[in-house]
Amino acid sequence: MSYTGALSGGPNKTVTLSAVLMDATGLPLSNKTITFVLGSQTVSVQTGSTGVATTSLKLSQKNGRYSLTATFTPTGGDTNLYTASSTSATFALQVK
Repeated sequence: MSYTGALSGGPNKTVTLSAVLMDATGLPLSNKTITFVLGSQTVSVQTGSTGVATTSLKLSQKNGRYSLTATFTPTGGDTNLYTASSTSATFALQVK
């Protein structure tokens, strides 16, 4: 998985979080849940047919640098097919 969304934003602004989920052969995985955690905020979204999960998040935290993670955890029948995957980055929340 790779994170492809915003890495900075301002307080009370809405940012786009996105990630791409592929299998071991590089094929996109659709209809899989990706959970984004940005500091104390969490949002989950399904991947589309191209393996991309995109969502908007209104920032509600104070200025600072926060850990941003995107995680895929297989459930049900997927547990026999795929392994969990996550990626992380640092998100800068500041007044622009």
